[in-house]
Amino acid sequence: DYMAKAHEDKLRAVAEAETKSKDKIQELQAEVAHLMSLLEEATAAGSQIQQKEPGLYEMPLTNKAASELIGSYQKFIADYVVKASVHRFEAVKSAEAKVVAEYEEKIATLKNGAVSS
Repeated sequence: DYMAKAHEDKLRAVAEAETKSKDKIQELQAEVAHLMSLLEEATAAGSQIQQKEPGLYEMPLTNKAASELIGSYQKFIADYVVKASVHRFEAVKSAEAKVVAEYEEKIATLKNGAVSS
């Protein structure tokens, strides 16, 4: 009895997942069809890329423009990674210098204390 209920629950869950997947697929297919129609309209009209706001572009985004955009993002990320690494390196060096100074001061204090005794 328990196994039969578990099997029915499993089948019900699979059916729900399939329904959700099919709905999502249909939704995505409709979105792709809409975007393709926009692309065809823009291509037929011979329009160029129009920038609405910084970073936002209307269709069609040509290969050249997409390559330039990707290149600018890659350059930004590369610069950011290098600057972050340098900043982290400087922070580690600063922390090391503080620790070294602290322990050298303690050692000097202990040596002076031992010499005084």
